[in-house]
Amino acid sequence: MFRHTLCRLRPKPTSLILPILTRAIVHRATLPLQLSAKVSSSRFFQPRKFPTQPAPPELLDINLYHKIADESLEILYGAFERLTEDRDDVDVEFNSGVLTFVHPNGTYIINKQPFNKQIWLSSPVSGPKRYDWDGEDWVSARDGSRIKELLEEEIGIKVAFVDLNL
Repeated sequence: MFRHTLCRLRPKPTSLILPILTRAIVHRATLPLQLSAKVSSSRFFQPRKFPTQPAPPELLDINLYHKIADESLEILYGAFERLTEDRDDVDVEFNSGVLTFVHPNGTYIINKQPFNKQIWLSSPVSGPKRYDWDGEDWVSARDGSRIKELLEEEIGIKVAFVDLNL
């Protein structure tokens, strides 16, 4: 009986913690709203603008995407192959839709991403990039750069995707 009375007198841990948790949850829920209001009203906040907007992936037919991406990778492979004929310090390999180019700067990897309808490039110099087809070229939605400009700047090869047989 004495033991039973002590249990009723001692507060339960949840009754002590619940008010603290409630305050934390309410604060955490309202904090993003407060921050977004400050950011959107800031005179320094400006939406990013890009020179070209790639076609939304849902508008590009998946079969057309595969055709464009495959032919683009073939064009890139041809450009890399020509470079390997002139230089001994580079190598290129194209297997299962993955183009690997070994250069003194490091290894470049270019591959298709069918789910996103993109081509991804991993550069040892500038890092990973994702490119969308804009009707004429592969363009980064993040910074508006073109894949051919990056390859010309970092490796020194020139490619043109005008040879695509669409």
